[in-house]
Amino acid sequence: MDEYTRRTRTWLDQIYAGPPPGFGEYVPHSPIHGLSLRSQYIGTYAHLYAVLYHLARYEFSSVLDLGAGEGFLGRLIREIFAVPVFGADLSLQACRRARSQLPDVVCAHAVELPFRTGSVDAIVSVNTLEHIVEIQQAVNELARVARSLLVVALPHARSGQARELPTEPHAHVSLLTRAEMQVLFGPRAHIYPSLSKIVRPLYALVAEDDIRNQPRYRWLSRQPWSVVYRLARAAGSVLPGAAMLRWLCRAEYVLARLFPWWTYETIVVVELAGVRHRVRRVPAREILDALLRPPRSGDPLPRS
Repeated sequence: MDEYTRRTRTWLDQIYAGPPPGFGEYVPHSPIHGLSLRSQYIGTYAHLYAVLYHLARYEFSSVLDLGAGEGFLGRLIREIFAVPVFGADLSLQACRRARSQLPDVVCAHAVELPFRTGSVDAIVSVNTLEHIVEIQQAVNELARVARSLLVVALPHARSGQARELPTEPHAHVSLLTRAEMQVLFGPRAHIYPSLSKIVRPLYALVAEDDIRNQPRYRWLSRQPWSVVYRLARAAGSVLPGAAMLRWLCRAEYVLARLFPWWTYETIVVVELAGVRHRVRRVPAREILDALLRPPRSGDPLPRS
């Protein structure tokens, strides 16, 4: 393991051990304890809805979630599609947490997975590969382990945008344009935009806190987005948040496809030799029901 990857593992272990700065106790990376209207999770819900909606087109009997984190996505896949789901993550602390959500989790680097060739039907990976220097080696490894399907979500770069150097842990060292993704994943890859900036000001309809307090959303304080955001925040004080969140997930998916130049995330679907399309697609309503399930009785809830 190279020095950058070792430092990234240490950094991730610290994140998953918690608590993050400003919080009195560990706050999950994903909303693993049930529906949360914290702003940090709104984009997560919308992005995972798009990933699951693409996945629902296909038949598969087993799934590996690469970069599983706490196991939130893997648990959803197991609940929605009723198939065995394995998890893999670089972080030891993440794997420990994921075992409360998934029965089979291994600590591994994406460039060398401890799975036999063709041992799972599908591999899903969300916001992981952009942090790997040897991204081509990682993609080759995914194609070796999966029999029929890869569904990979990662942010995309604008043309000419510089990649981050591996001097800091967990950097975007392999931030690619969509054209570069097509070359990397090959002719079987279908490239789909995800997460639209057009929808981002409307997160105020749902979020119980001010999303502009997060550094990556400071642009919402500028015109004309600030006006839209203020109006949405006023409307959000009287509209039902859970219902609006369902609407936002659907709106993100539709508007990303209509206005791809206003997006900043990409979903790559690679159909391998054994791919099988589902005769009856899992309805979007069922996906949203699982994704936005209220907290279950008896579950401890994260506190800020």
